[in-house]
Amino acid sequence: MITIYGSDGTAKTQVPCDDNSTQAKELQGDNVLTLSFTLYEHIALEVNDYAEFMGERYWLMERYKPEQVSTVEWKYDVKLYGIESLLRRFLVLNDTDGADEPVFTLTAPPREHVALIVRSINNGMDNTTDWKVGTVEGTDNIVIDYEGKYCDEALKEVAEKAGNRAEWWCEGQTVNVCRCEQGEEVTLGYGKGLTGLECDMADNAKFYTRLYPIGSSKNIDPEKYGHSRLQLPGGVKHVDVNVEKYGVWHHYEADAFSDIYPKRTGTVSSVRSEEVKDEDGNPFKIFYFKDNSLGFDPNSYEIGGKVKRVSFQEGSELAGLGDEEDGTYYFEANYNSDTHEFELITTWPYDDDTQLPNDTLCPKPGDKYILWNIRMPDEYYPLAEQEFKEAVDKYNEEHAIDVSRYKAPTDHVYIEENGIDLYVGRRVRLESEKYFPETGFRSSRITKVTRKVNLPSQMDIEVCDATSTGAMEAIGDSITDAKNYVKTATSGSFPDLIRSWDNTYPTDNNVFSARRTLKEALSRLREDTAQERIHFLKGADFGKYKAGESGAAVDGDGNAEWLTAVIRELLRSVRFVDGMTGEGWQLWMDALTGLSNLTIDKVTIRQTLVALELLIEKVRSVGGQLVVSAANGKIKTVTKDGDNYRITFEQENEFAAHDLMRCAEFTGASLRGYWVEISASNGEGVTVPVSEFGGVEPKEGDECVLMGNTQNRLRQNLISIAATEDGQPRVDVLDGVSTKNFDGCLRVRLGNLDGISDSRFPADNQPHGNGLYGDNVYLMGTFVLTTGEDILTRFEITEGKIESAVEGLRKDFTEDRSYLDNASFGDGMNKWDTENEATFFLLGSKWIWANGAPLSDKRSYASVKTDGGRTTVYIRNKYILQKHANFRFIPDYTDVNNEGQKKPEAVYLSFFYRVAKAGRLTIRFEGLDKTGFENFNEFSYDGELGVTDGYQVFNHSGLWNGTGDFKLAFTGEIYLYMLVLSTDRAEALAYKYKTLFEQSEKLVKIAAANFDKDGNVIETSSIVTTSKYNELMSQYFDEDGQLKNKAGLVTTAMANTLYAFDADGNIVSMVEQTASDIKISAANISLEGLVTANENFKILEDGSIETNNGVFRGRIEASGGTFSGKDGLYELRMDADNRTISIKGPDLVVGENDFSAAEDAEAYEYITIGNFVYTGSTRYPSGKTEHYIAPQIVVRQPIMGYTPSSCRYVKIDPYNGVVIGTVLDGTDTAAALLAADGSMLNASLLLLKNLPTDGSLCDTGQVYRDGSTLKIKT
Repeated sequence: MITIYGSDGTAKTQVPCDDNSTQAKELQGDNVLTLSFTLYEHIALEVNDYAEFMGERYWLMERYKPEQVSTVEWKYDVKLYGIESLLRRFLVLNDTDGADEPVFTLTAPPREHVALIVRSINNGMDNTTDWKVGTVEGTDNIVIDYEGKYCDEALKEVAEKAGNRAEWWCEGQTVNVCRCEQGEEVTLGYGKGLTGLECDMADNAKFYTRLYPIGSSKNIDPEKYGHSRLQLPGGVKHVDVNVEKYGVWHHYEADAFSDIYPKRTGTVSSVRSEEVKDEDGNPFKIFYFKDNSLGFDPNSYEIGGKVKRVSFQEGSELAGLGDEEDGTYYFEANYNSDTHEFELITTWPYDDDTQLPNDTLCPKPGDKYILWNIRMPDEYYPLAEQEFKEAVDKYNEEHAIDVSRYKAPTDHVYIEENGIDLYVGRRVRLESEKYFPETGFRSSRITKVTRKVNLPSQMDIEVCDATSTGAMEAIGDSITDAKNYVKTATSGSFPDLIRSWDNTYPTDNNVFSARRTLKEALSRLREDTAQERIHFLKGADFGKYKAGESGAAVDGDGNAEWLTAVIRELLRSVRFVDGMTGEGWQLWMDALTGLSNLTIDKVTIRQTLVALELLIEKVRSVGGQLVVSAANGKIKTVTKDGDNYRITFEQENEFAAHDLMRCAEFTGASLRGYWVEISASNGEGVTVPVSEFGGVEPKEGDECVLMGNTQNRLRQNLISIAATEDGQPRVDVLDGVSTKNFDGCLRVRLGNLDGISDSRFPADNQPHGNGLYGDNVYLMGTFVLTTGEDILTRFEITEGKIESAVEGLRKDFTEDRSYLDNASFGDGMNKWDTENEATFFLLGSKWIWANGAPLSDKRSYASVKTDGGRTTVYIRNKYILQKHANFRFIPDYTDVNNEGQKKPEAVYLSFFYRVAKAGRLTIRFEGLDKTGFENFNEFSYDGELGVTDGYQVFNHSGLWNGTGDFKLAFTGEIYLYMLVLSTDRAEALAYKYKTLFEQSEKLVKIAAANFDKDGNVIETSSIVTTSKYNELMSQYFDEDGQLKNKAGLVTTAMANTLYAFDADGNIVSMVEQTASDIKISAANISLEGLVTANENFKILEDGSIETNNGVFRGRIEASGGTFSGKDGLYELRMDADNRTISIKGPDLVVGENDFSAAEDAEAYEYITIGNFVYTGSTRYPSGKTEHYIAPQIVVRQPIMGYTPSSCRYVKIDPYNGVVIGTVLDGTDTAAALLAADGSMLNASLLLLKNLPTDGSLCDTGQVYRDGSTLKIKT
């Protein structure tokens, strides 16, 4: 049966498909699910309704109208399409900055193209993030013009241009562009999974054995080269591949080699621009660039009638810009042989006045470029020919493939018995001595699978190296650049991550994030916990296992070998009921007596039985154990008649044919019994075959009891009343005894329940003690506990300690934390919407009334019901919906990403449920609007739920942006209550609350905790009071039970401590307060308002600081103001506002070696650094003027006896050079010793001292004094 769902996830119908229903999936082709079935009511199928088959989802792409066969019969032949076919619906859109543009060009590596396409798929699939980029071949840039191009067309083109025989294909929700070969190689052949084998050629697949490669005409001057196009070395015209095997099949190829020609990749050395005016007087700029490594003059290599062109390469702002010819973008250029500059011809390619190049999009030093439309120097042509040859060889390697296609139907029995999974791309070793005489096999892959829906192992498969073209376009073999360089995996081909929140199906071409891996996988290096069952299909070994010697093992059939085993309390069969009428076996410790017990049906002792006490019992219809059944009797006579015993009874015969008659007798001298089936019965007695007794002879005086019947259901019940010395008085009611055992027959037991083991109850809480065990129990009246306590609270008073623990399931107050209103359904269906379907029965034109209401058949509905004392909502193949307007409240979303889009938040949903009939649960927000939010996988759930014995807890989480109507649907029958939807993880996941009060002579403790369904603590808080301290503490745990945060307050007589710990136990922040000190430790401390310390240190509300003194040993940054350090009259001052640094000191000091300030000294500014001076300007022909400045260093010395401004000084600056001068009473006399240009200015006197007088000691060019004459050593 296939279930068809509506677009909202609600099951519409289950369809019984006939044998014409198929799944057909082809590599780079359609993926179609064809369903043929008949329904006896009309079910409308709408666009985007879907079904699931073999782990894939298929959608209806148009409204379907079935064929009406009769008034109650409708025939359907409907096609649903997989994602490969749906891609045709979505255009590739450039959504950068919200553009939503279908016409654009992208130059980027293949993976970036695929990422753009996948983003368009996600946007088309209701703005999800489920679809991911997998493996993508190629790392070189490719150029694709997206002009109304659909996603499937774009993927086809990316695969063509990526090379390496790439194909596009989807696996789960991952899009790959690479060779489709996956999985381990499986061996197939006639009689090995295949019932036939035939061979033909792939449809429209390219095949050739002789390639005519056509070289490029770029940079080719026919007069000089002798050919109009680039040639292969030696003038070779064609290249053969496999001609000896297949004969001559021609193929012509030019596009693959169009980018191979004599060329040089140059590097821009420098760039300049010049502003000019056009004929109309409008200004524009011309850009020039140089290439210092260019070793020839392009003007000497011009080709007549052609203009030089420059194509900028990847990394340049101009890459992919300019005019276009055959996919190559270029700028026309001139070359100046005198200045060695290229001039780029300016263009205006846009609809406005924007020129290209411009100040933003222009060449930069280091940019790579190729010059073409010229004849290259001779040495470039042999290099290009060799490159051409290598490209041809590479092309043949990728495209000269065997296009033989092998078709075969599968043997479904062989496929099922060997567990073979066949799918598109699966590697296959196809064995056939006839088809492959050289090797006996061919390694290839499956390119198409057509399977029956009713018998998925029955398939028609196609195996081929090439891909056929069917309903979708064929993949072309042209490639833009046949050169492929090996690059590292980090250069852009790394698959997408599946993060913790994603619902993406894992494949071989995407990867889990680190957190998702930790969440999904068990660790082999550290202790770990599995949240679900782990299945060891072939068993498991423990320790260093060696059969019969060491370690332990459990095989796949459940057989185990241990050295020893310690069983604390119980060892038993799957089901066990104690007593004469019981079943199974058990070895256990009696909790009441502390004695070990063993109950089995039969025991054989080969040697000695040692029994310190032997208790012999006899089961009779009266006595220690009373069996009440439809017949019993005491044997009067036994006569053997051939192969039968003829038995009569002292009283009237009550037994019937096929009764199971039992006798059991235990005495000190005998141990005998039998349980036999009666073959015939009349008023005088019964007939039983001798073979039934198993060697035991029936005797006169045997008391027999009816214990079942093999055919008559009414004689398969009995009541056993036992009060023997085993200390387990009980009354058993058994029904359904149809064989010589009581397996599954115990319906009710009243009395001692210690002998019952039932896997339906928890292993640590099996039926025990005196009580009632039964299939159904109906009790009425008042129940009073002898302790006087209520159900939830238990008090213990032991040794001076009072302890109270309160434990229970979540209460209605949790509704205050849920966004949903009336989450407990205490107000019925208020705030909730649904649809109910019912058929009313009529007699004539009137309703049939029963039990005070019209007789009806409710097929699908939802309503509030009481179940086991709980107020629940009951859903039968229907849904419940709470509209957005009815939510209690909506969270605020304030967090935004770098693009200004809001980020959704994680929400957590939990509820209690009981499934009465298995079905599919779907939960989603209908009408969710992602406008203004970044793309995300919205909160949703879609999964099967099986029948449950009792109430379970459902937990699920996802991302939500506060929009849409909450809808929950179920296709079976389910009871649920207490729907909590919250952003508080602890509140939503809490399954059980527990509070504790404990008081002893040493402490008082109050604690509260929240637990999830697995018993893991989510949150806990406590207050502890002792004579020495008070402690207030809270802890928060993650979903794995690991501590995430802990914070608390500890108060003692001496101090208070406020602390917070991280997950590793490290203190994150702490405040310690004692009588004399307070200490604050934290990564971030926030003090709001005016902060004051002893009136000497202030932090004002605007962030400024006022203080008297300070010592700073680290880094100081300031944007303005002054900074000074002062010691008496000595001062260092940095003035950011005036851009100066000054050093002051006393104008008088104490002495020659004591620079302390004299008594009447005053502060004097000795050094000034800064004092920028104007150094001139430059005016350009364009009218633009630029002004310049230079810094100064001034060193001064005061001159005593004159005005305070009088001084000797030295000035140094880059413009004036070194200047020495004197200021006397305001008059400045300056002499420049050395100007910036090396000349002497204003120098009226030059004094030279300490000149050498011995010329022999001087080097050539040095000056020395010979008496009164200056000489230069030559």
